[in-house]
Amino acid sequence: MSEYEYDPFWTPLMNALDDEHSLVIPLLGRDVLTVQTDKGDVPYHTVVAAQVAKNHGIDVATLPQPDLHSVKRAIDQQPGSGRMDPRRLQSEVFAVHRSLRPTLRPGETLRALVKVPAFRLFVTCAWDVLLEDALLEERKRPAVAGCFRLRSDRASGRDPSERLGPLPDYDSAAAQRASGFVYYLLGRIHSCDRFGATEGEVLEFVHALTKEWKLWANLGEVLKSSHLLLIGINFPDWLARFILKLARPDPLWADRPRQEFIVNTGNLDEGFLEFLRSFPGESQVYSGGSIASFATELGTRWTNAHPEGAPTTPPTRKLDDVRAGAVFVSYASADREAALLFCATLRARGLDVWVDTEGIQAGDRYPIKLPRAIETSCAFVALLSHHSLSVNTGFRREWKQAGTVDEKYHGDTDGFIFPVIIDDSSMDEMRNLSEHFRNRTVTYAPEGRITEESADLVAKLDKVQKLRRSGRGLA
Repeated sequence: MSEYEYDPFWTPLMNALDDEHSLVIPLLGRDVLTVQTDKGDVPYHTVVAAQVAKNHGIDVATLPQPDLHSVKRAIDQQPGSGRMDPRRLQSEVFAVHRSLRPTLRPGETLRALVKVPAFRLFVTCAWDVLLEDALLEERKRPAVAGCFRLRSDRASGRDPSERLGPLPDYDSAAAQRASGFVYYLLGRIHSCDRFGATEGEVLEFVHALTKEWKLWANLGEVLKSSHLLLIGINFPDWLARFILKLARPDPLWADRPRQEFIVNTGNLDEGFLEFLRSFPGESQVYSGGSIASFATELGTRWTNAHPEGAPTTPPTRKLDDVRAGAVFVSYASADREAALLFCATLRARGLDVWVDTEGIQAGDRYPIKLPRAIETSCAFVALLSHHSLSVNTGFRREWKQAGTVDEKYHGDTDGFIFPVIIDDSSMDEMRNLSEHFRNRTVTYAPEGRITEESADLVAKLDKVQKLRRSGRGLA
């Protein structure tokens, strides 16, 4: 196959990496984070596990898995030892890590991945800091790190009882200033804080995460609106499904506009892959070999697609400031001509209008800029038609956010959402919309034209825009 021919995995992945309007986020399992040894690249967690096992006189080759969970079970089963407290194990793991780290270098697989400058945010399920080391080595600048922390709540008098506390949430501006952003989903190695060294610790993190979604609003939003590249997710099936759910906060059967790319090196359960195929959005699976061979091929394809070389970090793009207090116009793509006529008429009457064809420029991160435009607008005009009422696509997410903003107008008779029917759609067709849209007076603007009958709409929009910009509207 020629490298220029369509490949069901590589072609959409490389296109996504070159798309300036969306991110591709590598979501890395622990086996991706390797170190160089005399036996080649080896997952770092297995190196640490082997040293801890040696300290306790355990032959790691006799264990079901060469990981810390199996090592702890073996320690617990030693005659007369009793059960090892997880905090003691983590303290020992930290001591081993501190002694090993100066002597080891990130493996070729990890360094090949961070050489791709399109990767700005990495989400890792490992606890070690090799990813930060690799970014510093290859991009010559330190990375920004964020993570969840499980900490003892001693003040409650219940020890151990855990509460969740975040380090920094994802910050796109900080990621641009640094070599990238590394988010530790299951904790980052530390002498005091907890991290997911064993499967039991991982379960504690997952249980806490299910109750504290709002602590990582930025990370959750960027995962939802980005492509995912899952590499080395060879955890138990339940954890792999949970990790994938992070990017699908809406019901799994709802449409997701981004893709998942999954690197299957023979460790993924077929049931997990079948689980993916049962929901909207086609997941592309790479089954061409090892994680190392995938990283090598990715690097080769990136270099071939950018023959003059790429900068170690992509250029920083400053988003144009969204004009606070503009009228946001939402429409189905099939109604673009009517929408532009409608916007032009509003502007001719002296109103400031925000519409995606003009508000989103080349290089803008529209998953960030578009929600910001809705949040700061003075009014949300939804152009309703047979197209928009029958198809569930991107503009429906705009409607959902508008409903959230509308709640801030509770008790305000001027309101925030203004439904406008632009064809012969009937009121009955609106029955499946949320109450934010149903419980509104509807204006008619045939094919986007504002008539004498719809002149009141212009007056109302003018009123709310002036209120907003005078500081008396929505705060």
